Amino acid sequence: MPSGLADRPLIRCDCVPRRPDAPLGILWRRADHPDKTFNAPIEHELGETQLLDLSQNHDWSGEIVGLAVALGGNPGDVVLIRGVTAQTDTVGTRLATEIANWAGFRKWDGQSINLAIVGARDRALSPVLLVAVGDRLGFAGVLPDASATIRNHPRDRHRGHDRVGWFDARWQLDLLAKYRATIEEFGDGPIEELWRRGPDADIYALATSVKRGIRDPKQRVFVFGDEPYSRGRAAYHLLPLLVHYDAVSGAMPSAQLIRTGDLIFLTWSRQVRYDKDAQQLIWNGGAVRVKPLGYIHGNVVFKVVA
Repeated sequence: MPSGLADRPLIRCDCVPRRPDAPLGILWRRADHPDKTFNAPIEHELGETQLLDLSQNHDWSGEIVGLAVALGGNPGDVVLIRGVTAQTDTVGTRLATEIANWAGFRKWDGQSINLAIVGARDRALSPVLLVAVGDRLGFAGVLPDASATIRNHPRDRHRGHDRVGWFDARWQLDLLAKYRATIEEFGDGPIEELWRRGPDADIYALATSVKRGIRDPKQRVFVFGDEPYSRGRAAYHLLPLLVHYDAVSGAMPSAQLIRTGDLIFLTWSRQVRYDKDAQQLIWNGGAVRVKPLGYIHGNVVFKVVA
């Protein structure tokens, strides 16, 4: 372990969890508390981790004698760790980090531009957008009062257009880079092939096998699971069946609302327990007798029986 690590509180983990909503964190131990493990969460989105700032974390002090990256989630979840770097907290380091973050291209995030999305730092208003809008508004604001000057000095007008044109070009290059990165990672084949290679591939495979054996278009399916991402993807891939699930809190319905013949698609959950001997699915809302229909990497489909 490098000496003086506590003096480098800006941590960058080049880590990519296989599941997009899997919690990621860093763990460390100190020489003065060898039996205690300290931790801090690492924010990540679109396969990229955010800079972890431990400068205000009082536990990041003393002699660091152990460092690890931890992944929370389901059995079988994996994370690719390319490296972990630590930097000193200086104005130069922060400035360089912000410039690199601003200038770096990012994969497509479901939008054509980086507009504001609450809770996602990396999707906040882009500096490119702010400067471009400000430059254009400022140019438009002075234009009426300076029309005579511009007519006498057309070079000033061209300079203003050149600045706006540079930002527009930078914007388009960013979109092109996102497109290329997305094509390289997911390919350009049919949407089904993309789903098979996506982070929800296991859910897609199980949902597809379930739908293949159903002939009744009014078949009801209940989706149980603790994680919003897994619940949402399961509900999506089970369409056009009649899917019932709580998209926000993941609350389980009462067992009285579930009928014989219904299907239950269960992703990882602490709220539900399967009693193999009694062939029952049990949760706070009650219990129903079921038989398993399919299982892939922690995702299970049950059919309710009498």
